[in-house]
Amino acid sequence: MKRPVNIISKAKEAASNEEYDKAVGLLAQIPESYTWSSSDLVFMSRIIQLSDEEKYTLKDAEKALKLALDLDPDNIEVLIEIGLYESRVNDNADSALNYFKRAKSLCNKYLDEIEKSIKEI
Repeated sequence: MKRPVNIISKAKEAASNEEYDKAVGLLAQIPESYTWSSSDLVFMSRIIQLSDEEKYTLKDAEKALKLALDLDPDNIEVLIEIGLYESRVNDNADSALNYFKRAKSLCNKYLDEIEKSIKEI
């Protein structure tokens, strides 16, 4: 059995070549016991959405995003991706806007911290 990190790398390579079904097939090889990172869960969700493979559904894509958010609630990439999912898949503009606002707020917070650090130099 290949290490999950190697499988994810091969899935990303397949996705970069627009071989989404192959990428999903590779991700399906990862054991359920594997501890996913929020970034890898976002990748998994994107690939599920782009694939025609029937192993996973859009609900699985959503579940991956929700798990990513649970793992890292202040991850801007995750917030934006869930916002896009809510908007495009669930057709829920209000929910999407809430995620986008959270992401924007975090961006502003980080920019303020950077500006403060620069002024202290």
